[in-house]
Amino acid sequence: TNHQSQDILTLYHLDLYRLDSEKHAKEVGIDDILQDKNGVTVIEWPEVAQGLVEGKVWKIIFEHVKDDRKITFKYE
Repeated sequence: TNHQSQDILTLYHLDLYRLDSEKHAKEVGIDDILQDKNGVTVIEWPEVAQGLVEGKVWKIIFEHVKDDRKITFKYE
């Protein structure tokens, strides 16, 4: 028996900079994206939708430190 599997993940990129509330995030369909079990979601400016995200997530934090940039990875 020859079994081949091709798992394909969908990458979602959400830029929430212009949204001002969790209600607006829901109106643009974020709930559906976050529930996609075959998806990976990258969210810029996630503060407005933090109440919609369940479980642990990877956070990538970019900071300017003097004349340099600091990038921190956290799994929370």
